[in-house]
Amino acid sequence: MNDVVSGWPRSRMLVLVALTRRHRVDEAVLLAGSEYTVADLSDPRLLPTRDDEAVLVRNLVRALGGALGPAVEAGQDFHVGAVSAWGQAMRTSPTLGHALALSLDLTAAADTLVHLRAVPDDEVTHLVFDADHLPADTRAFQSVWMMVTTAIINRELLGRPTPVDSVRVRCAKPPDAPLVDDFWGVEVQWDARVTSIGVPLAVLDAPLPSADPRAHAEALRECELLFTDDVAVRARAALARDPQSRPADTAAALGLSERTLRRRLAEAGTAHRELAAEARLARAADLLTAGLPRSEVAARLGFTDTSAFSHAFKRWTGVTPTAWLRSRHRPSEVEGPGD
Repeated sequence: MNDVVSGWPRSRMLVLVALTRRHRVDEAVLLAGSEYTVADLSDPRLLPTRDDEAVLVRNLVRALGGALGPAVEAGQDFHVGAVSAWGQAMRTSPTLGHALALSLDLTAAADTLVHLRAVPDDEVTHLVFDADHLPADTRAFQSVWMMVTTAIINRELLGRPTPVDSVRVRCAKPPDAPLVDDFWGVEVQWDARVTSIGVPLAVLDAPLPSADPRAHAEALRECELLFTDDVAVRARAALARDPQSRPADTAAALGLSERTLRRRLAEAGTAHRELAAEARLARAADLLTAGLPRSEVAARLGFTDTSAFSHAFKRWTGVTPTAWLRSRHRPSEVEGPGD
């Protein structure tokens, strides 16, 4: 399980905790029947499942008496940045439609409680939210939560509210329906055949202000790494971002326990210290090639002094930093005692 997928239920459970506090519901009521405390949910190493999330949703829905206004609040607590590389890929997409396609891929990969699909129809694409497989008492809350989350993502990507053609919800009209209507700016159609948002095609074709082909391609590569089953590949990618990452930090980034990370890397014939050395060497090579002095490179890589860095570099490559630079025909400092 990758860090995006494994982190999804926990991030949503934290939203429910915040919602519980705002509505003055006892946290013990929210967490009843689960194995977790609020402190547990703050630990990024925790790997709750979507079933754990479903327990909290049912508890909160019962405590709130079936109101859907809180589901609108929950949806507004989500931000694109919460899905790391996937969020970057969406932000740098050429159009909102491209970003939406990535969003559909993400919800499918994360196996979210509410399933999302797009149905084109003339000048409108209907985003359909399928919750029929969920318990009857939580379907409406889960659907409205995901609908508003989608709208917030679109708003953040475009930098402005996204016009909608229609909003339909497959449930009876709740007492606080005006709160839901106010968010959408249109009258919601209750007791509909399907739960959906109608988005004009012209809106989906709108270019995103943060579109960046190069950054988009890089983010997509990151996404591919996130969803590979090869733990060594994913660990290399995590260490490339932070060469000083400790085993516990790398494990948390991959959604694994430290023990599992060690075992999976051993099965792949490597270890965290070896991958960390590779990452530090790669970063050192980049910084030296860019012309940074050895003292600054040493500091950036966490070495106590230049001598310690030079000895490590020679252990990695067989030559000193200065000799390595000379072999690449780059200008360098005159080799001195520090090497």
